[in-house]
Amino acid sequence: MIKGFFRDNIAFINLNLSWGTTTLEETFLIDTGFAGGLMITPLLAAQLALDITETKTARLADNSIVNMMAASVVVNLNEEFNLVEVLISSGLPIVGMDFFMMFGYKIIIDCKLRTITLEK
Repeated sequence: MIKGFFRDNIAFINLNLSWGTTTLEETFLIDTGFAGGLMITPLLAAQLALDITETKTARLADNSIVNMMAASVVVNLNEEFNLVEVLISSGLPIVGMDFFMMFGYKIIIDCKLRTITLEK
């Protein structure tokens, strides 16, 4: 079982990202309204030395359309490794629902008990 946590009433989870010989643990905001998988900062992309593969068009929550760089990264979730496409943008790193679906996890966010649990 994998646990997330609340900070100031916002849900987060730590994820391990790797590329080449570099592995970093990063804290991601859990965004249930984000249909994508992962969005990371330019700094994190640089620290991992990611290769930008393309530019993608994305629609934001305010309905605006922006172009974002995309790259691939390896994510280790409970010793299960997957190659995942990430969007690169400023702001907090976020994880969306596609990510949890790709790994086949059920996410339980209990605001009353302030717990976040991932279950297979």
